[in-house]
Amino acid sequence: MAENSEYFSIGSTVRIVTCHNVEMRGEVVAFDVGTKFLILKSPTAGKHGAFDMKVVNLNLVSDLCVVSEGPSSPPPLGSVNIAKVQSRVKQSLDEKMRQLNLVGIDVTPEGQQLMNSISKTIVDVRWENQNIVVMNTVVIKPPYRVDDCKVFKECPGNAQVLAHISKIVEKHHSDEMNRQAQLQNDSQKSTSPSPAPSSPASSAS
Repeated sequence: MAENSEYFSIGSTVRIVTCHNVEMRGEVVAFDVGTKFLILKSPTAGKHGAFDMKVVNLNLVSDLCVVSEGPSSPPPLGSVNIAKVQSRVKQSLDEKMRQLNLVGIDVTPEGQQLMNSISKTIVDVRWENQNIVVMNTVVIKPPYRVDDCKVFKECPGNAQVLAHISKIVEKHHSDEMNRQAQLQNDSQKSTSPSPAPSSPASSAS
């Protein structure tokens, strides 16, 4: 660490660079000497009046500098809504687990790409072995085409769900074909030889 400070005043602004070459800047909210954990507050991008809190392990920091000192007397600490904090932590963990469960085991790249497309608009989607299960109503089996979309059982409303999922699958494959065609076209353009310049003699004739 560039500046091995043993203390940071609350309210001061610091700039750090991690050992992974990630730079961040923020206001010091708290600092624990024993663990060398620093909590920084910085404005949330695109949200006026909102802030991000980041916990930084100073043992993993390669460079640190104090941009500006904080006030001589630290501001009074505000109240913390513990229930709200716990709720946000739970939501974050649930979302991380959901993202993890979207990654299939021993599935084809085509199946994983389709899962990624469906999960953008539908939360209730999961893997069941190599099959994609949507809303516990529709199962999509390899090779994950429109004809591979089936309902578990005939119930009122399931036909509408199947039709909706089938449209998503159809659009996914259509977009993928267009993307592959564009990549192939770009590749051909980049590898095709440029026409040879005409000689003055041939131009004159």
